Amino acid sequence: MSSMLDKSFCASGGGEANIGKVTPTKSQDTRRLPWIITRKKGTTMSYENRMYLHMAWSWLLSGMFTILATWIATIVVDLPRGMGAPTSPLTDAPLIVAGIGAIITLSIAGRQFYRLWQWRHEKAEACTVCGCLLGTAYQARWNVGRRCLGCRKFVQTR
Repeated sequence: MSSMLDKSFCASGGGEANIGKVTPTKSQDTRRLPWIITRKKGTTMSYENRMYLHMAWSWLLSGMFTILATWIATIVVDLPRGMGAPTSPLTDAPLIVAGIGAIITLSIAGRQFYRLWQWRHEKAEACTVCGCLLGTAYQARWNVGRRCLGCRKFVQTR
C-alpha cells in the first residue's frame, strides 16, 4: 500500500524517483505549458496555429456568451407563466438577445477574418521574429509597440 502511494507521489512531481520514461524535470516542463497549447504529449503548436487560436478566442467567447444570455432570457420569459400569468410581456426577448449577440459575434469574426486576409496578402504588419500578425498597439515603458499573436514577443512600431 505504501509503495503505491510513493509511486503516485513521485509521478506527480513530488519526489526524485524515475518512473518509466518520465523524469521529474520532463514532467515539470510539460506542466508549465497551458493545456490549450499542447496537441499531443510533448509537442506544441506552431506560432501560426497559436495566432489563429488567439484570434478565434474573442468571437468564440462572444458566441458562448450569446448562447448563455439567450438561455437566461428564455428562463426570464418563462417566469411569469410559471406564476400563473396567461402570457409573458417579454415573449420576444430571447430572439432579440440572440439577434444582438449574433450581430456582435459576426462583426468580431468579420474583423478577424479581414485582418487575416490582410496578413495573407502582406498588407498588415508582421512580426520580425516569426512572421505572424501583430496585435493592437500599446504604450510600453519607453516606446509604443505591438505584441505578436504567435510568439507573444513585443515588437516596436513607429
